[in-house]
Amino acid sequence: MKTSSLTLPRAALAALALVRLLPAATRAADRAVELPAYEVTAPQYSSGYSEFVEKLNRIFDAPWVDARGSPLIQAIVWRHGYLSEHPSDEAVIYVNQQDDGMVTQATTIYTQDGKLYANSYALGERMRLRGLTAADIHDRKKIEGAIDGINDAFALSAELATASIRGLGDLVVGDHVGFQGGGNGIFESYVLPVSGERATRVPGQFSPYFDTVYTSGDGNTGQVVPTGLNPFYQGFLDPSGGTGDRYVAPPAAMLDNVYRALRDPSRAGLVPVALSPVSYQVQSKRGIRQKTIPALVFDWEGVHYVYRPYSGTIGHAIPRNPVTGLPYLCVKDDGLIESIYFSATYLKTHPQEKAVPVASDSPFAAYTVNGRLCLFSPALNRFVELKTVDAGAIANPSSLAPSVARARALLAAQPGPVASARVRHSAHVPNRLTGDTPDSQMRRIFVAFQDAGIPNLHLSSGESSTLSFSWQGVHYVYGSDQQLRQVPNG
Repeated sequence: MKTSSLTLPRAALAALALVRLLPAATRAADRAVELPAYEVTAPQYSSGYSEFVEKLNRIFDAPWVDARGSPLIQAIVWRHGYLSEHPSDEAVIYVNQQDDGMVTQATTIYTQDGKLYANSYALGERMRLRGLTAADIHDRKKIEGAIDGINDAFALSAELATASIRGLGDLVVGDHVGFQGGGNGIFESYVLPVSGERATRVPGQFSPYFDTVYTSGDGNTGQVVPTGLNPFYQGFLDPSGGTGDRYVAPPAAMLDNVYRALRDPSRAGLVPVALSPVSYQVQSKRGIRQKTIPALVFDWEGVHYVYRPYSGTIGHAIPRNPVTGLPYLCVKDDGLIESIYFSATYLKTHPQEKAVPVASDSPFAAYTVNGRLCLFSPALNRFVELKTVDAGAIANPSSLAPSVARARALLAAQPGPVASARVRHSAHVPNRLTGDTPDSQMRRIFVAFQDAGIPNLHLSSGESSTLSFSWQGVHYVYGSDQQLRQVPNG
């Protein structure tokens, strides 16, 4: 990772003296994600002070990240940190969303010594799921039942818990709030013991105890929230987490820090992520108008999310290929990358069949299904069977050109089907998702191609990103201009 030189201001140097008095969490070298070769160039800091504050946060909060309004981002970073130290264990993030896509909860379920534990900003770092074992980690019904039971127990004693916490009374907190194993600072986790950080669409409804002073999408104020060990807070050593503590990061600074965390493979793995302007509709007395704000966009487990500090995280499923069941890549290309990906994933689950991408003015994939020859056209977002062509013709894809041309002409003349009343059929496979950049699209390709087993895969992620790979004896390079080119082998 490349970073700028660090010049500390006087205030930072003074704070560093305090830092020495406080325990620092350390983490083992990254071993959680075994990837083919890739290079990531870190973005430059806007100032030495910003770099210092970000490093200070990592010392106190690792493996957490300060992403107010996004328990999912916190879970992604925490999960990666845990797997880095426990590579033989498993960790799965369970995400809860409202009907509109708003993330309300993200809980990391992880194994240790054959037992099952839950971690979230609401539950703390180590909540034992009694009655469940490591074998239940993928059983969503059991997991959700156990978590609901915990939340119900917290809710029943909410008033007592709040009173006990404020007075540091007899409440035993060590077993469920993250005091063990580092956590998010020794005073951070316990302040949300009931319902957690449930992001909502209503500014000012951040947590059950504290209101945000951030009221505008473009505002640059901080937020009144309970804090951890941050010496830039007045009274930061006060264990009561009083409302006099003001969180130091305004939305713009928080976006920058969270973007760095998700972009850093040593902190989050390789996540498709971008910091981009995002448009949304605002209802006012004058009617509906468009507004654009900076936001963080990222992919996780087939869902594309948009995050804005203190406002929340909204995610919608990436459109899926009905044959493979996997999300489309949704990248800028003429269809060849999508055809290559289809061929690779189809053969992985149907090794007895054949599938080849065919480069042309409108690339497509030819594949066999039980002795029948079929085509997938990303440009038309259609699948078609060639009933008059023998499946053996796939061995000579160029011979399919006349049949392909006829099929495309017929498909182009037909109206697009409607999958359901709620799902519209696009005329072509989408070539971008909200807030995408060339770099985030290359990361999406890299992660998908890695899972598909595509060989000779290499990513250079930075200001001028490039992706290279091989498929069926042909070597390709996808450049920062988002054009896919064949290059000579060797």
